[in-house]
Amino acid sequence: MGELSRREIESHSSSLTNMRIANLMRMVCMAELEVNNVIPPSVQHVTGYHSALTTLFFETNEIYEDLGDFGEKIHECYIRAEKQMHLIKYGGKQVQLIHLIIAIQNCKKWRYLMHRGMQKKNYFFRFAKHDPKGLKESLELFKKSEIYKEEKDGNKISGHSKQLQDAFKK
Repeated sequence: MGELSRREIESHSSSLTNMRIANLMRMVCMAELEVNNVIPPSVQHVTGYHSALTTLFFETNEIYEDLGDFGEKIHECYIRAEKQMHLIKYGGKQVQLIHLIIAIQNCKKWRYLMHRGMQKKNYFFRFAKHDPKGLKESLELFKKSEIYKEEKDGNKISGHSKQLQDAFKK
């Protein structure tokens, strides 16, 4: 068996990481679905949701470190969630429905911020424009830019689109 190139190793490692994170995100979605479908929410459902988010956070926290203030907001939600869960788990009869609702709201914010943080690192979607392939595609792009070009004086439409507008006026 030949040696694997560094690129092949990195690609394989990235693929495994993405699968692991995807499984954790599914777990978070299932826990969130459960906590959203229970009225009134129970300590068990809130604890399950928090535990799933905590696991995802521990596996992805390096992503958020260089996001500046945004990363700090994620970390603040984590700290707040830990304090809330301490009260919920060990507060006994002092725990009220409002404590559970506040914990759920914080967890939802935390999840939202983590997802946004991952997207800032292009984890979910990569937005890119492909270069035109061939002369035909290049000409199509040129035609489109001419059709939608606007003149700076009075925002009058110029070029081919002016001819199209005139054709529709008849």
